[in-house]
Formats: sequence, structure tokens, C-alpha cells
Amino acid sequence: TTITCLVVLLLLLCPAPRGPLRRLLKALFGMDPRSLALFRILLGCLTFEDAWFRILFAADFMSDEGWWPRSMVPHNNSIFMLTGSTFYLRMLLLPYCVASVLILVGYQTRIAILMSHFYVSQLVGRNTHI
Repeated sequence: TTITCLVVLLLLLCPAPRGPLRRLLKALFGMDPRSLALFRILLGCLTFEDAWFRILFAADFMSDEGWWPRSMVPHNNSIFMLTGSTFYLRMLLLPYCVASVLILVGYQTRIAILMSHFYVSQLVGRNTHI
């Protein structure tokens, strides 16, 4: 996941190429902005659905009362391992939900995608079985 994070950061934070390289890339990989907007909206819907269902089922899948408590997790590399309380797990999931809404509406998309990527990687670190 470290390499994935570095590639995402590189792609999101690097400036767009200029000159002949830009023309070549546009000719090879040029896309209509409307299709990119549709992809962003669908990505926002998908991440919002994921965040919403994780909030709803936090007690079952992520809390200490659920079927995969923290004592059964072999590693401790997630922010969701800090607490086993359902309330606090839901509070930790709220920024993920906000990031998905930001992706959906297109406000600060790069930052919202980075936040979403961070939360998904942390959620996978908490429970790899979902």
C-alpha cells in the first residue's frame, strides 16, 4: 500500500505537462471532460455508499462486540484499532463520508480523493475480510 500511496500522491500533486509532451498525451489519452465528470460523480456515489454502510454496520464488523473484535486482529496498523466502541468508530468514519460527498459534488476533489484513499486503506487494515 505504500507504493500505491506514493503513486497516487505523485499523480495528484504533479503539475500537468506542458508543450509537445502535453499534445502527445492529449492525443493518446485525451478524454471528454463530461466523461471525467461522470466518473467523478459515480466514484463519489460509490464511496458514499461504502461509507454509509460501514457507518450502519460498524457495530457488527468493527466494534469489540462484533464478529471480528480487536483482539483477533493480528496486526495493529489502523486508526480504527484505537477504539472498539461503536460510537467512536462511527465518529472516525464521518470524515470518510464527508470526503465522498466532496468527491460527488466536485469540491476540492484531489484532497477528497486522498482522504478517501487514506480511509479505505485504514479500513482494510482494520478488517481485511470485508
